[in-house]
Amino acid sequence: MSSDKKLQHARRRSKTRQTSKDAPEGYEDEADDWRDAGPSQDKLPTWQVASLVCLSLGMLYVAFNFTRSGGKSQSLTNSLPKCFPLDDKDTIRMLGSQNTSVDHKIATSSEWAQTFFNLGLLQLHGFNQIEATNMFEACLRADPRCAMCHWGLAYAVGPMPNKTPGKQGDSWPSFQPKHAADALLHIQRAVQYNQQATGSQLDIQLVKRDRQYIEALAERYSKGAAGVKGGKWKEQEAKYAQRMRQVAESEQVNPLCCPEVSSSCQDIVGAL
Repeated sequence: MSSDKKLQHARRRSKTRQTSKDAPEGYEDEADDWRDAGPSQDKLPTWQVASLVCLSLGMLYVAFNFTRSGGKSQSLTNSLPKCFPLDDKDTIRMLGSQNTSVDHKIATSSEWAQTFFNLGLLQLHGFNQIEATNMFEACLRADPRCAMCHWGLAYAVGPMPNKTPGKQGDSWPSFQPKHAADALLHIQRAVQYNQQATGSQLDIQLVKRDRQYIEALAERYSKGAAGVKGGKWKEQEAKYAQRMRQVAESEQVNPLCCPEVSSSCQDIVGAL
């Protein structure tokens, strides 16, 4: 300790003795320790202060909502953003307005089914069969008897050139018999519901146009798994492509609005 500090320390001790003659024994030492301790170490750490501030703000937020609701109990989660997975309505709110490329009218009385069908076609156009399947399944939840929703499922779950890579050395593409069998079940339901829709209140012109698409895809899957096992899949694809050419020519379909026609008449036929 330097001489200046020693002198200051001695003066403090002398002053303490003069002002605390009646203090109990040992008081001087405790007083000196307290003065020599430096700044107080009882301050809260920064993270604790931040936690208290956040907790206080949260309590104010809950109190504000409680007061605004007229004193009624309200779940805090109702006012927070919903996390995934989204339900059908939230999916429409998030994705429906973003679809500006596909608007293919189908025979259905449900606007939800129509929107989901368009979103499914949009996914098929991007070769995303998994997400397209999800959209068409949501379409069926909105309209369980929608024939074109089953058509979309048949298209999405059926054999696709980029769906199964196959084993090394196999001829490309490698199709799975199960995919063709699943697609056949859906297209059979599509045929059934389309025939039953003839006498319904649905737009008869849309029912007839849907039938063209359904019958064309039914031609593709007519042999089911046997068509894949027998190695005659290219023949089925050629028949389907020819039927889709006829649909495109008869309606003069815009490929931007109906990507399934474009992929069938151009991509599939061009690969054969």
